[in-house]
Amino acid sequence: MKLILMLIPVAIATQTAVAQKKPGCTNPSLSWKIYQSYVDPVTQITYTSAIQGDSSSVYVDGSSGVQATLFLCDLQTLDAVLTISSPRSTSISFSNILVTNGNTPSWAAAGATATGPLAMDVRALGFVPSGLTRSQEFRFTTRFRTGVPEGGSFPLVLLNPSPSAPSTDGSGSVSNPPNATYYDSLINVQHCPANDALPVSALCSSGAPETWIIWPDSTMTPAQVATLMDQTKPIKPPGVNAGQFSIPFYFVISVL
Repeated sequence: MKLILMLIPVAIATQTAVAQKKPGCTNPSLSWKIYQSYVDPVTQITYTSAIQGDSSSVYVDGSSGVQATLFLCDLQTLDAVLTISSPRSTSISFSNILVTNGNTPSWAAAGATATGPLAMDVRALGFVPSGLTRSQEFRFTTRFRTGVPEGGSFPLVLLNPSPSAPSTDGSGSVSNPPNATYYDSLINVQHCPANDALPVSALCSSGAPETWIIWPDSTMTPAQVATLMDQTKPIKPPGVNAGQFSIPFYFVISVL
């Protein structure tokens, strides 16, 4: 398969560029770990991740081939963005096929694994529920979008219309992708504050840096639903539905 670097979606990058800045604010650098397998914190079911890291599996901002930033200074986004370039890589497996259609590319319809550099975006990761602060533990739901290291322009999205963290898709959509058979799954986020002295959640660790644990919902049937979008020319964003796949994954993102 021909592999290319999928850059952060243009609309997301543009939104970030024009967002109002907090004066004197610095966007935190991140460490972003991708797990090969995990036990779902809600259902206690063990999954093999469809999104896999390379041999290191940990992506640290500023290291070779890695940019990982939480855009807290951009009041309209609050996104966490990981951009991976050579010599680093990731892979996405499309082996768990839910729905295909006439727009599904041959490699996805075959259940292939795409490997290479890409960019991914956890929407509104810096969100704080009303009445709480970043010094506390809390949980919320959000959205997720990633490029796919495959020829063309095929973002993979989880854009459930009802996250608790307000956000829109980078191309302006506020709902599930058009003509999708299933609703995309919500993305669960557990926030753990820095130097948590007495963790309440089993996912939080005492004395650790500020951390977010991210995984797609598995309580619905089918579980972990993601939609592949076709944005190849002459189709423009948001593109068209190119099939749906079960995409389990588990990230642990920490402030450096």
